[in-house]
Amino acid sequence: MHSLAHQHITIRDVNLRIIKRSRPPSPVVRANVTIQVDDKIATGQSTCALLLDNTDAHKRAIKQAARIALHTESDHSFFDWWINTYIKHTQSLHDQDLPILIRALALIEWAALDAFCRATRTPFIDALRTNTLGLRLDMLYPELESIDIPVIIPAQPTPPTTVPHFNLEQPPTSDPTHHTSRVALQLTGHVDADTANLSALAIQNESRDTLLACQLHLQNPFTAAWKFREYWQALALNPALEWILPRAAWIEQPLTDDVALNDATRHEFADWVDRPAMIIDTSNNARLESLRDALDVGYLGITLRAHRGAIRAIAQNAIIKLAQHSNPTHDYHAHLAIAHDAMPLGQQIILAAALDINNLTIDEHTPPLATHFTTRLRKTQNRFARLLTTPTGHKP
Repeated sequence: MHSLAHQHITIRDVNLRIIKRSRPPSPVVRANVTIQVDDKIATGQSTCALLLDNTDAHKRAIKQAARIALHTESDHSFFDWWINTYIKHTQSLHDQDLPILIRALALIEWAALDAFCRATRTPFIDALRTNTLGLRLDMLYPELESIDIPVIIPAQPTPPTTVPHFNLEQPPTSDPTHHTSRVALQLTGHVDADTANLSALAIQNESRDTLLACQLHLQNPFTAAWKFREYWQALALNPALEWILPRAAWIEQPLTDDVALNDATRHEFADWVDRPAMIIDTSNNARLESLRDALDVGYLGITLRAHRGAIRAIAQNAIIKLAQHSNPTHDYHAHLAIAHDAMPLGQQIILAAALDINNLTIDEHTPPLATHFTTRLRKTQNRFARLLTTPTGHKP
């Protein structure tokens, strides 16, 4: 898991610029990071949209991450620089601030990764496969000590496909599953409404040749595990849903963050033997331990996002692979959600390739942006082979 040779890593400059736009959703911060790797110097770039509901805190966190990055060096590896930056950046604030801190650091991390790959003239996938970055995932999760980084990186990454995301809060006017074999469906959490909408989809799809797979999401998560259990069992008792419910690959965190990992949920899941597969979304609970806690509670996977950082995603994906290897009778899932303007699309897709995740779900975004975003995404996917040869999938 160690790099081939020690490298001296120094961040020479971090330049932050806020780009105000006439169109929503929010202003974008562009980070240019100049790195020195031994005697080689290069500048890399990444961007992220500022959080609309906490813009000032997000700005402060980005500036703090940039300041700490500038004052952190390493004589060992890129990972050594990153882990020291991560510790300094996250140790001083409370847990409720952690999601914003992680998002801020991810911006600097991706720009630094882009610069590192340019300085070493190594595409991101190759830097992982040869572990030029010097990753030591056991420093994040001790159980990964025996994991060999090159083994978990695909030898021949395949272009990921996009899973359409549909909101069923309103009855569908047409079949959203037409021409696709996998969809993400946003449920309301109300038995009558979801029964009607899912029944309509079942009727439209019962005669199809290809197997429909569903990823289910809840618009309003439940405040207790027993409430979700009652809801799901009510759906399962309806004969009209016998065709579609078994095709649910998983349900993304059906519970609110404050109860998702508590003892009551643990006991309810243990008692609910035939519960559906559920995965955790740690957007608002960014502690590294959350994934391990989730697997102990009974979740079978995690939603990953590029704007939480590449190295965290690689480590958490490795935890899922390890869980699958240790429990082959279960079906574990690492899922990547891509978001409009959260990060450059190329960097989000190149991360999916590195994680060997073939199905990408588009996070919900406002309707006026839907066509524009889908077109950009398709163009980015169409140049997948070229992305693999770039530093981090981002435009030079």
